Amino acid sequence: PIIEDALQPLYMLHQCHPGSVYVFGGHDGGGLSPSSINGALRRDLRALGMRSITVHGLRHTMAALSVTHQQSVRVLQAVLGHADVST
Repeated sequence: PIIEDALQPLYMLHQCHPGSVYVFGGHDGGGLSPSSINGALRRDLRALGMRSITVHGLRHTMAALSVTHQQSVRVLQAVLGHADVST
């Protein structure tokens, strides 16, 4: 799921890579590697004076905060793409 307000900016970003299926594409129109995404995130967080975290770490944080704020486990399961609610 995606927040409706995020669709327009994402659509505009996608226009920067015509012909690519990716919103955040590489210079060659392909996808970005996990290491390049994490590297950019690490660099930007360092520039802001913030502690480093990976995209996977952000995923875990989102899941933990969702549980803390009583988000439906079934909704969280769907958002995370887990087949089994116990994972």
